[in-house]
Amino acid sequence: MQKLDYEGFNRALIFALNAHTAQLRKGTGIPYITHPVNVAETLAYYYLDSGALIIAGLLHDVVEDTDTPLSLVKETFGERVAILVNAVTKPLEHDNLPTDKVERWRVQRLEMLAHLGNDKDVLRLKAADALANLKAIQRDLANPGVGDTIWSRFKVGREESLWYYKEIQTRVHEGIGNEPLIGELEVVLGRL
Repeated sequence: MQKLDYEGFNRALIFALNAHTAQLRKGTGIPYITHPVNVAETLAYYYLDSGALIIAGLLHDVVEDTDTPLSLVKETFGERVAILVNAVTKPLEHDNLPTDKVERWRVQRLEMLAHLGNDKDVLRLKAADALANLKAIQRDLANPGVGDTIWSRFKVGREESLWYYKEIQTRVHEGIGNEPLIGELEVVLGRL
């Protein structure tokens, strides 16, 4: 395990902030950077001695959601961080996807789950990402100004979205067992 390098953490925070500048969380006015910070905070809480994992939490969406190449992540933060970020980055589109919107979405999500592999830190990163998203959904459901309209933000609605989070929970539980992070993910998912 690599202990957290706080200078590296600060560089990654600034890097992520610059990459996600002007991006907002889907359907909100909330700056997007709050999500990767939340993911990194969760990982630091459970795995403070895993510096590369925590830094990958800050950077986990920069390749998928910005024009940042994976090679720059590797060059700036090292091979291990790049491996973690790449593993949770949505694979590229291809021609063999169904034309039906829901089926296409489901096939893409199954490919994303398969892309995770068996690396325990990759699974921890994906679990922390899912947990952050589920907590945001939970907050919006409790907000009278949002409530059940939250599901309209998702391409496939409530049932399919929750199916995917359940698949993530199952996959990470099979891969890393009963770690406290997985227990927290299961509790929050169970409430939804």
